[in-house]
Amino acid sequence: MAKSSCSSAQDASGTSRLGYAESFDGVHFTRSPRPVFSPETDYEKDGGVEDPRLQKFGDTYYLTYTGYSKEDAQLCLATSLDLIHWERKGVILPAYKGNWNVGWTKSGAIVPEQINGKYWMFWLGTAADKTDQMGISSSTDLIHWTEATKAPVLPRRPGKRRGKGRPGPQCGFR
Repeated sequence: MAKSSCSSAQDASGTSRLGYAESFDGVHFTRSPRPVFSPETDYEKDGGVEDPRLQKFGDTYYLTYTGYSKEDAQLCLATSLDLIHWERKGVILPAYKGNWNVGWTKSGAIVPEQINGKYWMFWLGTAADKTDQMGISSSTDLIHWTEATKAPVLPRRPGKRRGKGRPGPQCGFR
């Protein structure tokens, strides 16, 4: 059984790209010599593509990632049929335009099955106190996402320090 993986790596200037690797035993991987997903759009230029999360529905892979321009970070989406060739769908949760997230959006993790006829995604947004907090959005088509709440679903607890926890696992696929 072939297993695939993707990972984010930075070059000397700090620009991130996504790579691809395959394994038949889950231990030894053969890495593709070139990135399979590199920054191309204005919202990815100079900073790159980071925080990949991968989910498969039907024959299509859905990649949520953070498009980082070294100025802003925004939650984005791309799709693929083979994990090598990707079609960008754009920014799905723009920075500075949320119900409670007044800054960046990033680290989206799509729940692997529909609930009550909708797809759901957990993600991090920057709240007014400049802390990353967890939000939730829904979609009927996996392309267009709407925030489901007026406040974070997992807010930061007063007086408590939370680590750099991010929703969902990083890329990996079996």
